[in-house]
Parts: sequence; C-alpha cells; structure tokens
Amino acid sequence: MVMDTSQCERIVPVFGVRTRCIALVPRNGSRPTWPMYLPVGGKLAALDDDSSELLRPCLWGWGTQDRLPNPPFDLEDMTAHCAHPDGRTVFVSSKAATFSLDTASRGAAWRRHGEWKLPFAGRAHFDPRLDAWVGLSGDSPDTLGYLCSCDVVPTDPSSNMESPPAWKLSKEKLFCEDPAEQHVGASLVYVGVARFCLVQYFSVVEDDAASSSGNDEPEMEEAMPPSSPRYRLRLTAFSLLYDKKGDLRAETPVTPRRVGCYQLPAPSEIHELRDPVAFWL
Repeated sequence: MVMDTSQCERIVPVFGVRTRCIALVPRNGSRPTWPMYLPVGGKLAALDDDSSELLRPCLWGWGTQDRLPNPPFDLEDMTAHCAHPDGRTVFVSSKAATFSLDTASRGAAWRRHGEWKLPFAGRAHFDPRLDAWVGLSGDSPDTLGYLCSCDVVPTDPSSNMESPPAWKLSKEKLFCEDPAEQHVGASLVYVGVARFCLVQYFSVVEDDAASSSGNDEPEMEEAMPPSSPRYRLRLTAFSLLYDKKGDLRAETPVTPRRVGCYQLPAPSEIHELRDPVAFWL
C-alpha cells in the first residue's frame, strides 16, 4: 500500500480483526501534525505548534512518554538546534532568539536565553572530546562550507546569557570550494569521539559544446538546449580537534579526510536534496 503522507490530514490504515478488512481513518488529532523531531537522551522531542510531546522508544516504534509545552516560536523560523550534554535539555534558535526546554522536568516550560542565535545551520552535536557543540556554520555567504564549534550554554536557571556563547570557525573549508559546483544541501553526522561525516549534495553542469571545441571544421550553428544539472552526493569522513593555537582543525596527519563521491540517479528533485537526512548505525 502506498499512501501520500504529505497532507496534514494524514489518513492511516486500520485493520479490523473481526471484519478482516482494512479501513482508512484520520490519524488521532492529538498527535503532532507537522512535528520537528529533536533527539535528546535517547528519546525524541516532537515539537509542534499545537501538540508537542516527548517520545520514548518502544518495541515496534515510538510511544508518548510525556506532553511537552508548545514552542513559543514559529517552527518555520528555527535556524539551529542541539541537545545539551545533560541528556534532557534541548536548545533551539529561531530567527529572533534562543530557547531551551528541560524535557525531564515536571511542569517543563520554555526558557528564553537572549536575543541571539546559535551559530549553526540545522542540527549541532555535542562532542565530549572538544567539550563543545559542533555543526555546520550558518548559511551566510562568508561562512558557508565551514564547520563551527560553540561553547555549551549552561542550563543553570541563575546563569545570565545576554550575550551569545563563544564560537569559532574551522580553519579548513569543507565544501563550496570549486566554482563549477553548485551547492544544494548538506548535513553533519556525528560518528563518535571527535569523528564526523559530512553529507553534501551538489550539482554540476556539463557543457556538451565543450567536447566539440577542438574541431576546426566549420559547422552549421544550431540552437542547443541548455544542459540539465547532474546531482551528486559527496561523503567526507574526518576528525576534529583543537590545535596548539586553539584553532578548530578538520583533519590531522594521522587521520586524513576520506572522500567518496557518487552520481545520483536521474531525475533527482532539488527540493529533496536541500535538507539531507543521514544516520550513523
């Protein structure tokens, strides 16, 4: 059975044990409609504008453990998120401010930390060896292609974080170096112990006219259709560390970067590649 899950109604199949028939019914309205899933302490914080909850792993999926307060910001305005090393608190940055939520606290409430944003694009990961959050830098033209490390924001209610935490960019640029490549999307996967894998989608346009440029014989000019872009996937494995100067380095002589590049099957839709999702098993 194939079903369209892109609609907010999200019809689900239900099997009747007595009738031995399948019926299509609306999903329970208490479940999030368009959730944003944030991993925290082996669980999932499912944030939604109308119905947020904390999910725990069950035998055949995920079950609701607790209800969570709805976020005080528009989910479409989220710019970055990460889990605190305490294993219970999530941090989320919107376009206007940064918030945190202790998912294990009774009567949990969102806390506003200040009118500043975490310096990441999407999800960041805590690395105990670096004692910092690590993620892709924000998508500004000046920092696109770099990694970023950031001091962990304290969860102590008495802490005052009117200013953003200290952060730094990596010395190496990991993508968007070749002008012939058009960046589409990227994500960072944490492998463990300061090891990461960068997943990047990009496109290249191969000019068919370039192959015939060496032909000296005159030919009748014809209007050639523009070449369509070809999408590719690049995986880059590397280690991170701070050097003696305190700079963030994406490789060492002992553990060089390993790169693999793969051609994607045609046709590939660009909107499916802008936010790549990858997991480490």
